[in-house]
Amino acid sequence: MDPTTSPTYNLLDEPWIQVVTEDGATAEVSLTDVLKNAGRYRALASDLATMNFAVLRVLLAVLYRAWDDARWRNVDDALDHWDEKWTAASLWDDDVERYLDTVRGRFDLRHPETPFMQVADLHTAKGYHKPVSLMIPDVGGMFSLRTDVTRISAAEAARCLIHCSAYDYAGTKTGAVGDTRVNNGPGYTKGVAVCGRYGGTVIHGDSLRETLLLN
Repeated sequence: MDPTTSPTYNLLDEPWIQVVTEDGATAEVSLTDVLKNAGRYRALASDLATMNFAVLRVLLAVLYRAWDDARWRNVDDALDHWDEKWTAASLWDDDVERYLDTVRGRFDLRHPETPFMQVADLHTAKGYHKPVSLMIPDVGGMFSLRTDVTRISAAEAARCLIHCSAYDYAGTKTGAVGDTRVNNGPGYTKGVAVCGRYGGTVIHGDSLRETLLLN
């Protein structure tokens, strides 16, 4: 699939998550690959710690939801389930596969109606679009590591979208049609996004599989 021309870009199948492999190299893999082979990866590998944290939260959300079952609401059974996963070669199981099958379309970055973490028909009254560089965390500002960017890959767009959702700043934003918070043009947010407001703590294991289970 050519990611520059394909009408779809499903994060379950396409490589976009940056990881450190067993031999210390870096690679980009799909969400499915991460869960199937998390024991083979040491950690997430973005240059930004905040990016790694934001992506980790997405992976954890998948596992939380997939394993949210009445079978594990008994503490002893839940601990047995965790012990089983701790010694297993993979985090992928029937529950994870079944859950992701039900929400597959939601992970399509370019879905015409429900694009991943986006609003398909989002627009301003004047049809104005700001540059993509605004959602890239290490572009702009006084101490930027990158110059202005006008085009990014679908893989980087997915990572930046997740990071923006987790750390977006508060303040006045361009008003979108249909947003009830719009007042005479601009829109007003309710505050900093959840990770920017509260931060977070990560317990790291010897592999990405252990890190996911420990958190």
